[in-house]
This record gives sequence, C-alpha cells and structure tokens, in this order.
Amino acid sequence: MLPKNPFNSLYSEMIDTNQTFLSLFDESHILKRNDEEEPFITEEMFSKTVFFSSALGGGKSSTFHFFLPGVLETIVQSKEEYLDYYALLEQLDVIVGGENRLLSVYISLARNYEVIDDIYENGKRTQAFFALLNVRVLKEALKSILVFNRANNEALSLISFVEIPEELTGVFHREWTGKDYYEWACREENLICEELNNLGDLKAIHFIHNYLSVVQLFEANNIKYDGKAFADKVLFMFDDIHRLTQHQKKVLRESLFVVRARVGVWLAQRTYGLEDAEVLGLDGTYGRDYLTRRFEDYYQRASKAEKSFQKIADRRAKAAQDITVASFQSCIAEDIDWEQDKESRTKLEKAYAVLDQFLNLYLLPDEIALLKSQSSTLIDLTITLRTAKIFIDRKLNRQQFTLDTVFLAPSREELIKSLDDKSLRAIAFYYLCIENDLPFYFGMQKLCSLAFNNVYQFLSFAGAVFERRLSYRYRAKKSSAVVVSASEQDNIIRGVAKKKWEELSLIFTNAEGVQSLLKNIASIGMVTRDVGAASYSGGTYTGIGIKEDLFRELIRENSEIRTTLSQCISNNLLRKQDIKQGSKDENVVVFYLNRWICAFFKLPIAYGGWKSCSKELFTHICSDSDKEFIEYYSNYSGGESE
Repeated sequence: MLPKNPFNSLYSEMIDTNQTFLSLFDESHILKRNDEEEPFITEEMFSKTVFFSSALGGGKSSTFHFFLPGVLETIVQSKEEYLDYYALLEQLDVIVGGENRLLSVYISLARNYEVIDDIYENGKRTQAFFALLNVRVLKEALKSILVFNRANNEALSLISFVEIPEELTGVFHREWTGKDYYEWACREENLICEELNNLGDLKAIHFIHNYLSVVQLFEANNIKYDGKAFADKVLFMFDDIHRLTQHQKKVLRESLFVVRARVGVWLAQRTYGLEDAEVLGLDGTYGRDYLTRRFEDYYQRASKAEKSFQKIADRRAKAAQDITVASFQSCIAEDIDWEQDKESRTKLEKAYAVLDQFLNLYLLPDEIALLKSQSSTLIDLTITLRTAKIFIDRKLNRQQFTLDTVFLAPSREELIKSLDDKSLRAIAFYYLCIENDLPFYFGMQKLCSLAFNNVYQFLSFAGAVFERRLSYRYRAKKSSAVVVSASEQDNIIRGVAKKKWEELSLIFTNAEGVQSLLKNIASIGMVTRDVGAASYSGGTYTGIGIKEDLFRELIRENSEIRTTLSQCISNNLLRKQDIKQGSKDENVVVFYLNRWICAFFKLPIAYGGWKSCSKELFTHICSDSDKEFIEYYSNYSGGESE
C-alpha cells in the first residue's frame, strides 16, 4: 500500500507489488540506446560479470529489482501498459516471442557475512563464507524458478537438472528434484548457522568449497521445469557487496573467474573511498571477462538524469491518492509571481534602486538608458542592471592590480554583448537572489540539479515539496492554491538541506572533521561569490582541485585526510572527478560539493568553478577547523582557478 505521499517510498526492495514498483520507478533510461553513446545495459552483459557502483540511492537496487522474474512477467502480461519497457526488453533479447526468457536471481549480501571473518582465520573463513553463500544462492535460485513459472513451493518437485557439475557430484544426486535440493539447502544452512553461533570447527558441514560453485548448476541449458527448458539466459544479481569484508570481496571476485559458468553475474556495491572499486580478479580481462558500470558517470555523460527524475516525479505525483494532478511539474511554480508575492516584489524594487544608484556612478546617462531600453519587465530590467554591475566589478578588480587611477567604463559594445550572454544573465540572477534574499532554489530543473544524479536525493527534495502541495487539501482553512510557489519551494529546499547538514553529526563519529572540510570548501565559494565578478563558471567555486601527483603524495603521508575524504566520497558528500588541465594535459583530482551542500551555503547548484590548490592549501582545507581556515585563507594569495 502506498503512503499518502508516494515520494516517501524510497527503497525499491520495500515496495510490495510489481505494479507499484513499475508505477514509482523509471528504468527506461538505462535500457534505451542510440548511435551516439554506449547503452548502460547491453545484451552481452547477461553473459558476463558486471560490477555496478553508485553512492547510496544511486539506482543499483532498483535496477536489479527491474530484472526480477515477477517484474518481467508483469511487463509481459500487461504489454500495452508497459509498451516502452516491453520494446526495450525485446531489443535485449530478454523478451523473445512474447515471453520472458531471462531467469534472474537476486541475492543480498547484507546478511552478516562479515562476522565470519571475526570467527575464523585463513582457509576456514573462506570455506565458511562460501559454504553459507552457496546454500543461500541455491535456495534463492530455486525460488526464482518458481516465480518465473508462476508456481508455489509445491511445484519444487517439477524442477530438475540435466547434469550435475563434476565437483558437486559428491553432494548432489542426479535423481534429485528441486524439492530435494531445497530441503538439503535449508538443512545445510541451519547447520552452518549453528556452527557459526557455537564458534564450531566446520566439521558438521557437508558442503565445503573455496569458490561459488553452485552457479554452474543453473546454466540455462541445464535447468528443466516440468521436463522442459524455459530460459535462454540466467542472471545472478549480488547486491550490497560493500557489506562484505575486503577478504570476502577478493575471494568472491576471484571465484567468478575460476568457475566461468555460462551465466551472467552482476555485483553492486556502494562507491567507497578514494580509489575506484576493485573489480579485477587475478585472471580477469576487462571486456572479455567483466565490465564495469557507475551510475553517476552514466547520468552525467549521457544527461539522462533530468528526464528520468521527471518521469519518476510524474509517476509518483499521479499515484497520490488524495489529489489528482496531471504531472509533478504542474504542482510547482517555475517562476516567481511578482504580483502575488508582495514581499519578493518589494525586495526586487529595492534591489533595482540600489543597482540604478550604483550604475550612475560609473556609466553615462545615455548608457544607462540604453540598458533600460532592452527590458520590459522589472525582473528582466534588474537582471540587466546586475549584469552590467558584473562588468564594472570586473574592471574595478583588474584596476586594483594596475597603475590606472581613472576608471575605464565598459564600452557600449560590451554592454550590449552582455545582454545576449545567457550564462552571464543566469549568474546575475543568482547574485541578485542571494544578495537580496529572493527565492532562488525552485523549479524542476533546480530540483533535478539538486539530486546530484542520485534518485534517493531527488526524492527527498521533491517529496518535501510535494508534501506541501498535499497539505493544501488538509489545512483547517482550505487553500485555493494548487501550485507550490517559488518562495515556498526555496524555503522547503533550504530546510531539507539544513536537516541533512544536522544529520551529519549523527552519521559520523568524526562529524566535526567532516563538516569542517565541507565548510572550508564552501567558504572559498562564498568568498568568490561575495566578490560578485562572475570570474568563474557558475558565478563562484563549488569545488577544489589539486594535481594528482601532489594528491597521491598527500594521502600517503596523511592517513587522517585520506580517511575524511573517503568518508565524504562514500557518503556522496563530495564527488571525485579526474580531469586533465592545461596545455600539458596534467592530471588533476577535483572534488565537487554535493549540490544540497551548495544549497545549504547558498552557492549555485550548477557546476561552478573549482579552486586549484597547492599541497599546503589543500592540507589546510582538509585539516583546519572552519574558524582556523577562515583566518588562514584571509591571508592566502596563491593558487589558480578553473
């Protein structure tokens, strides 16, 4: 059952029906293909090992959920309702001849496997790990076969296997049916758990292997249901592998390249630390044996996120039980209503008067008249004046470093050119809003940007805004409003960002160090913002960068900085991006603030410039308290900018 606010259904694994899942999530973006870019999901991935990674809420579990047998069967049975999905799955040869031909098996590794390494050492910990994992994989695979064939547990006896892999013949018997396998797996799982609880020596366990051997049993041509083959492809999906110990992840990766079963194996883990996820077994070759997929990279490269988030928002808004809406976007204002929002109108008029007074100090009357003639509304006119102020501020800043004593005003050509520069006018609007406490964080595009390519984060902000729309129906004094205003959106978004900031103290044991690092990056952005010269993309810095060789040197020397940065990346507070800079194509490591942190500190949420740091400056950013850093940075004059 859906909550009153469907945006509160955050986790796909908590949704009770396949229809509800398909109505709330959008997976079409990962399936679509064109000639310009590599698709996120390709046909070859159903026969390879694929490592998926993303931050929390990036879409790993919902992608796996989409390929579950029950979801695929729902799409097949309701073809007209899910026609877009149906067509895309046909292209992947998942649906063939009007039938689902993919048997998929979902296994969560968030089931206390890590405690095994606390109990045993050396070879025994590997044996205990694979003993437990193998029997659980066997159980889940048998249950998936039943779901695939729309059957219940009584039909287990209809499952059979053509051959038993040689290394499994000492345990399994050819005459066994699915019922025998399932009962054996249940008994064996109980034995293993008893051994673990009693810190036993594993002698009671019958199934001892050092790799994931049971998947060989489930090759597509080896499985029969009621005497017939039913699947062309078999896919095992292992979620939450970040919950395993380093040793368990290593032996699991290695085992996949040892077994080389003719099945697909997908593994999903949360992005963790400064290094890319370790995905390579000793004998694995990228492309031949395994592939990698990172959700955030795909969203950013393919610009898929905004369209996907809009679809998700529309589906959830339409699913609301107590109101009827055409779309999510129809519930939110895309502009400030200057006639209705009297407070914002008053602030805008004051801003206009201040800017007009400022420009009269530096421009001739006919130049000001020229500027004013280009705009017909008060907001456009004020943005035009703020754009002109940016030009003047730039010249004033440059003049500080020259011997000129007479101010050289912008030429008419420069002023006219500024009016056509959309990016500069966008920065002028940002400055105008922040300087005059006008609403800035509102509208669909900004909500999508705030998501930072993360589904969970999008839902947290869009859900809070939609909650306000729902509240109009339940107020004691009924509201006639059907749209959440720009001012309300701005207040809600800043409120959600403030709550997220406060929650950091509950998430981290070293919350003070994490928050100081984020504050220090934001403070650099606020300094450049307050200069108001728009010298950087987006109007101010929203990140920091350092040459890769200096960065590697720093984190080798300072484990505390390494730990803090790793925590920020794994919790999606910072995004690490490797770029090349300058004519020599030097490698630079850039760390961008999560966009909700930008909203909290009133920074732009479009990607802005980044501060190029020396090793010394980077160390101070990562190590100083916010008060110490402000004092240090006020006297700092080095570094470059991008």
